[in-house]
Amino acid sequence: MTKAFGCFILGGLILAAPGLATGQDSPALKRVTLSSGGVGFFEYETAIDGDAEITLPVRLDQVDDVLKSLVIRDTNGVAATLRLAGREPLSQIFRNLPIDQGALGSPGQLLHALKGSEVKVSGGRTIKGRIVAVVAEKTRLGDGLGETTRHRVRLLTATGLQHFILEDSQSVQFSDPKITSAVQNGLAAIEENRAQDKRVLHIRSSGTGKRALSAGYVVRVPVWKTTYRLTLPALPGSGNGMNTRVRLEGWAILENMSAEDWTDVELTLVSGNPVTFRQSLYSAYYVNRPEVPVAVTGRLLPRADQGSVEAVATSQPNRPQEGNLERRTLRTESFAGMNRSVAAASDMMREAPSPAQPARLNAIAEDAATQIVFRLPRPVSVKTGHSLSVRFLNRDIAAERVSLYQPDTHARHPLASVRIRNDAETGLPPGALTFYETGKNGDLTYVGDAQMNVLPVGDSRILSYALDSKTTIDRETSNRQSILKGKISRGLLEITHLSRTVTRYRIKQSTPEERTLLIEQPRLAGWELTKPDVKTVSLTPRHYRIPHQMKPSATDTLEVILERPHLRSYRLIGVSRADALVYAGTEGFAPPMRKAFTTLAALKRDIDEKEKTLNRLEAERKRWADDQARLRENLSKVPRQSDMHRTYLQRLSAHEKKIESVMGKFDSARTALDMAQAALSDFIQKLEL
Repeated sequence: MTKAFGCFILGGLILAAPGLATGQDSPALKRVTLSSGGVGFFEYETAIDGDAEITLPVRLDQVDDVLKSLVIRDTNGVAATLRLAGREPLSQIFRNLPIDQGALGSPGQLLHALKGSEVKVSGGRTIKGRIVAVVAEKTRLGDGLGETTRHRVRLLTATGLQHFILEDSQSVQFSDPKITSAVQNGLAAIEENRAQDKRVLHIRSSGTGKRALSAGYVVRVPVWKTTYRLTLPALPGSGNGMNTRVRLEGWAILENMSAEDWTDVELTLVSGNPVTFRQSLYSAYYVNRPEVPVAVTGRLLPRADQGSVEAVATSQPNRPQEGNLERRTLRTESFAGMNRSVAAASDMMREAPSPAQPARLNAIAEDAATQIVFRLPRPVSVKTGHSLSVRFLNRDIAAERVSLYQPDTHARHPLASVRIRNDAETGLPPGALTFYETGKNGDLTYVGDAQMNVLPVGDSRILSYALDSKTTIDRETSNRQSILKGKISRGLLEITHLSRTVTRYRIKQSTPEERTLLIEQPRLAGWELTKPDVKTVSLTPRHYRIPHQMKPSATDTLEVILERPHLRSYRLIGVSRADALVYAGTEGFAPPMRKAFTTLAALKRDIDEKEKTLNRLEAERKRWADDQARLRENLSKVPRQSDMHRTYLQRLSAHEKKIESVMGKFDSARTALDMAQAALSDFIQKLEL
């Protein structure tokens, strides 16, 4: 039956649409653009003629990105349609067929699923009829070879029921061409979707004549990495600024994880930080619809009216008719803009060097608005699953040897560093640098590694690669606070205090050449650098970078001062006499204010003395009053006609006179204190300094 099964199945594997050219060349991968944002642009090309359909296999996990970013360019035609099987294509296809996928497991299963269909059987005899039943029978083989299964098919013919053995027939044909077509469609769907992790894009283009068609899309790829090699001269520069030229090589490391070999593709590397995301476009989404009850005629029960209020008209002449019309328009414009950008990039990548130009060793670099583009001068080939390292930069760059002191990196020694300036026409992507030094005989010696962030055109970076143990730095920090100025108004004293932090660096250098030392001093919120001149330093996000020219084999010092003024307010009435005397001698205050504090101190002293007098009189009055109470108690305990009684009475009379005298002085002292306090208050209220 193998032969017969193939007869009615193999005919439906390849279906050509009416009027559509077939036999087109398969698209070949021509260009790859890798972005440091973790995405890559893959562009395929093929030659077509007239109306044509090409197929482009893509990975299942990349279909969402392909649908989001696919761009098609036809030099003399229009890309009319894009067809793609669904996420579960077989279940959708077999839903519309008279058989399920399991029916194509064997010829017997197929005939059993199509019971009632008319077939024509040829072989030892020719039979035509409708399938009634397919029965599996076990048959023992001779010579002890075991047993096999054969299928007996019963047909209802014009002469009655007949049967035949399926495995003995030469061919079985369906009389109804629709059934044959359905079987062919089912087998074609199985073949097309055989790979579970792949899908096939069918791109149909309408046009005339022979022409080129390209299709490109953006998908997720491994991030390409940058490494540099920087070679320093044998003798370090001696205070020559950025006049030294050093050799800088840039290498790109990339991986081909696309499950497809790259053969002679034009490779472009893009360094930037684009906004990139994934959207699930390959999944079907359904809108939940409310369920509306079936309309039936029944009893009416109107809802009771609760009154109404006249609506306020709102003029909205530009309001869109559909709620999501604006969003669709914006999305279309954004997609069109992306197409224009990719098309421009493709045009740039297609530019071939003139035959008259010499072969380029470096990549062709170009600064775009938000990224740096490096186009390799020659095609590359990378097998899938393999990595590639290519050199995209090899030139001299302006550099200067410096020492960078970062106390949080090392407290005693600075870092041996190189300051480079990008004096080329394009920026440099971030990456790791390996430093080499040229010896006297030209040999290279490894001296350290460094990291570099993005280096735009005209900008500089300091690259630290080792510890400079020949330079020792000792530092000490002191803090002090002083009064900067003051103001008195409406009884309120405002004093501007000045906090000052002084850091002294003692620098000892053992090298025989001059060198620039860069000291990183932390920047503190609210503090200002007053020494050295802020115009001579540079700023990082968290530090002042202070330059200091180190003398050969010498010891030097550098003082860095940070100051912060801050305002404090006091009620002048609450200032003590001691504080007033301190303020009277403060150089930060103007002479009129110091004189005012001298007067204030005198008024405070007068008040203090009067308060002491009042307190002394109060204590004296209390002493006499307590003694008087003791005499009254003793008087009550002795006989009224006794001499002791008369003595106590005399003492009570004398105490009463003393108390009256003290109370008189107390009242005078209270009046004097009130006058002194009033004088102080009046003095404070009139002060405006």
